[in-house]
Amino acid sequence: MKAESFKQVTCSPLRSSENNFQILNNPLIRTISGITMIACFMIIIKMGPAAIFMCNLLFITKSFDELLKIGLKTYQCSSIRKAFTLSWFLFVVSTYALVGQSIYDEFTLDLQNHLILRPIIKYHGIMCFSVYTLGLVIFLANLNNSNYLNMYSMIGFVHVLLGFYFHSLQ
Repeated sequence: MKAESFKQVTCSPLRSSENNFQILNNPLIRTISGITMIACFMIIIKMGPAAIFMCNLLFITKSFDELLKIGLKTYQCSSIRKAFTLSWFLFVVSTYALVGQSIYDEFTLDLQNHLILRPIIKYHGIMCFSVYTLGLVIFLANLNNSNYLNMYSMIGFVHVLLGFYFHSLQ
């Protein structure tokens, strides 16, 4: 009886008219997509180094977001909001530390003339260290007995991700 209750599901092959449409449609879509990507790439290149830098930063941020979602799903953190927020906090601090240092190295003389930016530039390293340490203290303060291993694993995963991403920036 059990064998009779299972129904075989068969997929019908495409009809010849649908198959011809796909054969003609596929190269057309690829050609239009290719021309559009080349045109957008040329526009970004003509916009200069700042646009290329922003595209690179956008790519890194979106990649971090996708891998963070995978990590959160893998480690199954019960306090997912705290882990998610802390991970993004560490990402922003790391981005500020590395990208801010590059900007400081490149535009030191121009940025020294602004009174508001002078302390931010002068104490860039100590500010990054202090904010990063504050993030780790907040992490330790928010730990609870139920998920030590998951939270520590998640923080380790985030640090490995940050290491990979920002090693590629330098």
